[in-house]
Amino acid sequence: MARSRIQKGSVRLRGRKRGKDVWTIRYRVRSGAGWVEKVEAVPKAKNESDARRVLDRRMLEINTTNDPRTHAVLDFAGFVSGPDWQGYVERRRMKPSTRDVYKSMLNNIALPALGECPINEITPQDISRLLDGIEARGGSRGYVRNVLKMLKVMFNVAWQVDLVDKSPVRPKLHQPIEETKKKPTLTPEQIRRVEEGFPVRLRALCVCAALTGLRLGELLGLRWSDIDFSNQTLTVSHSLYRGKLVEPKTESTKRQIRMSSTLAGRLLEHRQGSKWTCAGDFIFVRDDGSPELPDGLRKRVLYPAMDAAGITRGLRSHGFHIFRHSAASILYAERGDLKQTQEFLGHAQIATTADVYTHLDVKVIEQGVETLAEAIWPGPIEVQGSDRIQ
Repeated sequence: MARSRIQKGSVRLRGRKRGKDVWTIRYRVRSGAGWVEKVEAVPKAKNESDARRVLDRRMLEINTTNDPRTHAVLDFAGFVSGPDWQGYVERRRMKPSTRDVYKSMLNNIALPALGECPINEITPQDISRLLDGIEARGGSRGYVRNVLKMLKVMFNVAWQVDLVDKSPVRPKLHQPIEETKKKPTLTPEQIRRVEEGFPVRLRALCVCAALTGLRLGELLGLRWSDIDFSNQTLTVSHSLYRGKLVEPKTESTKRQIRMSSTLAGRLLEHRQGSKWTCAGDFIFVRDDGSPELPDGLRKRVLYPAMDAAGITRGLRSHGFHIFRHSAASILYAERGDLKQTQEFLGHAQIATTADVYTHLDVKVIEQGVETLAEAIWPGPIEVQGSDRIQ
């Protein structure tokens, strides 16, 4: 839908009458025949400032009248599918995973509740009812926060393009109370028991998850070209999402990790037993060379291994991400360095781990990864079984 330009109008001194200045204002209005220029006298204006104030009040009314979207009464659904929001999504280059999450929250939550509402008539009370409905249906506060973040962005975009006077999302009114839930972690002994429950061909995956703190998508996106055995480094340059390599979560997520001697040795053994060893091959693969699938790994490998290790699993709390939390917990317990933990995890902001601002040199990072490896697997690791890794 075409958008009209916002007018500023103009002020002009027409002359003097009976010893007083005569001021006029000029602007255009939309009519059935097109645009019509209007000239309006401001007899009470004593100077240009007075005339300008009258013009500003008139322009607020005229620009609203002239805006074709006002006549169309754009509803929330129209905004979602329209050029303003879709253009924003494209310019921000949102990750496919973020787009999918937004699409799900829009289709399941926002559009059923707000879709037919004129976007400029949505109130804070409407947002409150929407969020309350999520919790009433058993949605978590984390999910409520995610929906709220999305709506905050959307109405900010609508405000930026003059579709709403102000956003109906009010943080003090709508932000759910933070739950101080402690994230579950595994002890070094539990990690060792879980690794023993993995199939031999995938034990290197467990070791890599435990010693790097990588997200599962980052782990499965690793290729042999990302490993430098001579310098003992691992480079995170991509993440695997729905079978495709995508850019990492943030710029800070693109990082180079110092590998411990334990991890380097396990990956080297893994490569020597695999038939997929070219630079572009994925490290953790299925029989046909395609990368392992997250859901399959959780259900067929991780959960049975945890059950065999006697670990009580919580709902949505004992996936592969538990290795990331555990690595950070063990590393901090051993070293007491929050900045090191932040760099190890690749957090975009240090506030995610702590408000500490220091720089680590390579030697300290090397000591940290060796400390983590020694805490989980002290001494040499015996790998039982001689199955060829596929």
